[in-house]
Amino acid sequence: MHLHLEAHSGIAGDMLLAACLDLGVDADKLRRGLAGLACNEFELSIEKAVRCGITGTHLDVIDKNAAPHEHKHDHSHHHDHGHTHDHEHHHDHEHEHNHGHSHDHGHSHEHKHEGGHGHFHSDDHLHGPHRHLSDLLSILEKSDLPARVKERAGKAFRLIAEAEGKVHGKDPEKVHFHEVSGIDTLVDVVGSCLCLELLGVESVSCWPVVVGCGTVKCAHGVLPVPVPATVEIFASRKVPFRQSDIKGELITPTGAALLAALVDEFAPAPLMSCDKIGYGVGTKEWPEVPNVLRAILGNKNTTANSDTVIEFCCAIDDMTAEELAYAMEKLFDAGALDVYALPVTMKKSRLAHELKVVCALKDEEPVEKALFVHTSTFGVRKSRIDRTILVREHVAVELEGGTVKVKVGRLGGEVVTVKPEYEDCRALADKQGECLSKIYENALKAAKQVL
Repeated sequence: MHLHLEAHSGIAGDMLLAACLDLGVDADKLRRGLAGLACNEFELSIEKAVRCGITGTHLDVIDKNAAPHEHKHDHSHHHDHGHTHDHEHHHDHEHEHNHGHSHDHGHSHEHKHEGGHGHFHSDDHLHGPHRHLSDLLSILEKSDLPARVKERAGKAFRLIAEAEGKVHGKDPEKVHFHEVSGIDTLVDVVGSCLCLELLGVESVSCWPVVVGCGTVKCAHGVLPVPVPATVEIFASRKVPFRQSDIKGELITPTGAALLAALVDEFAPAPLMSCDKIGYGVGTKEWPEVPNVLRAILGNKNTTANSDTVIEFCCAIDDMTAEELAYAMEKLFDAGALDVYALPVTMKKSRLAHELKVVCALKDEEPVEKALFVHTSTFGVRKSRIDRTILVREHVAVELEGGTVKVKVGRLGGEVVTVKPEYEDCRALADKQGECLSKIYENALKAAKQVL
């Protein structure tokens, strides 16, 4: 199965877990799986909620060891500049944590003690019980959870610890977090990874990735949104994101770590079926956008391969044919999937070439650099485009004098394209002293007989 996430209003760990439950994950199976952590310090509060007319699932992780006033925060990962707690107590009141700050929570409970700067602190900010990265990994290792759940969750924990360590100038192994936030983070991360396993998810995509704007106040001072730890996590995976005009923290460090650890491709949804749709709901209600994370579960198209690629385009009127040919070779060396030039007429009736380059998302940076290094252009236009490719295979056919590989394209299992490889046909034509078209024709006939 393939899972596509739409983070139009951001993501936090509890929202991803809630979205998976909304997709149909059995809550009892989730609880039994989490019980394998040998940690009886929490319980899950799961309920339906509506945001801007959209109904989804809201989840809260309740720490059993916490004092009563520490439960049921307003979770919507949004911080206002008043920085006072909006609690759901029977008695309405304001109070301050011992950390010297207060804030209005949004839909992530991972900031209960830190005012928007993630759930980790370096060792010079000790305020109580805490766990280190090694403790989390040990809990995972000792559990009876599936291997892939352990692998995915461990990757997310490492990303958070490394990001917080870099921000604070600490060894990731010395970064720690408080007991309450630790329970939240442990359940959000491991629970989300377990849900993917229960749903049979093999691949994940996400688009768009939207962050808020403005600042949040925490023990370290006033920080920009997204907070430093979130940006560090995004940088580690080159996660593309755009900023919205919503003032507040839309993506938390845990949400960022889950995206960086679980998402295979940051791109629009591939060609896929839409079997189930789930919504993970945050508590805060905004007039601008529904505070939900949408998750779409389905199967990728099996009749053809589909993906998203980058297309670069620029017009060149001051390079010789030899220089342009050399540049095209270098673009292929940099990872381009296709490079071609079209004759065009530019301003002042100048004859020129429009150079188009297609590459995979992962090769965007080196291909763009090669364009600037090996051509005379001062700028390039680029866009993300979807493409569909026939399912391909190669068959080898024996002809008199040698073997020729033949490329076969299938659509829905049916052969629609058969193409003998040029270089094999050319080599055999030279060897036999035969006409190239004759070799090509013989290879085509032989391939059709095999198929």
